Amino acid sequence: MELNTKLLRLYNSKLSDLNNLFGHLLSSKNDADKDFSWPLLLRIWEEDYVTAPIKLMIFGKETNGWNNQTESNIEKNTAETLTEEYVLHNMGRNRTRSQFWNTIRQLNAMLGNPDTNCFVWNNILKFGKEDDSGAPSDGVIKAELEYFNVIPDEVSILDPEVCIFLTGPDYDTDISNKFPDSEFITIEGFETNQLVKIKSAGLPEKTFRTYHPRYRTYNKELYDEILHKIVELSK
Repeated sequence: MELNTKLLRLYNSKLSDLNNLFGHLLSSKNDADKDFSWPLLLRIWEEDYVTAPIKLMIFGKETNGWNNQTESNIEKNTAETLTEEYVLHNMGRNRTRSQFWNTIRQLNAMLGNPDTNCFVWNNILKFGKEDDSGAPSDGVIKAELEYFNVIPDEVSILDPEVCIFLTGPDYDTDISNKFPDSEFITIEGFETNQLVKIKSAGLPEKTFRTYHPRYRTYNKELYDEILHKIVELSK
């Protein structure tokens, strides 16, 4: 079975739970819980991914708005329509000034992959705010875990050889929530907040967490050193 077919089967099996999540959040007495986006659902460039020298999955934090959820009837959406936004985003190719996307493409090239959409972009939080940057409310994060915790299944289906969390240490709790057996292992020459290896049965052996690329603005020399170390340990 093709990978995208497996992803759609996963998401379709969770649509009832997703609608329950929406209902739970929209009925919350906390207005902050009602500020959420559509979930980031994956639809990969499958041929590029399976033929890449290294199958790579990169995690960001959360979306900066994503297919504004108040503009559509939630219950009428399907997995197919929800994954269309991922394809339309085209792996950030229209965001040429984005530090995040430029860094991802640099990492992909450093690992020896072609400059195509051959890697997988994911987020450790499937839901961002409706139309803004930053993490959603604690209520939204907890609801995702309760109703729509699909990230471990996505990793299992796509079976990447390398996972890189560009999330920084503030999202380590979110990683542990998705992969409860996670161990954060120090890498010689780096502080724990700078770079760690993550060990989990649900993640590939070569899994790392470092700062979000925005950190590069503050200390480019250190960030470049971190990227080179990740590439060294990934080959």
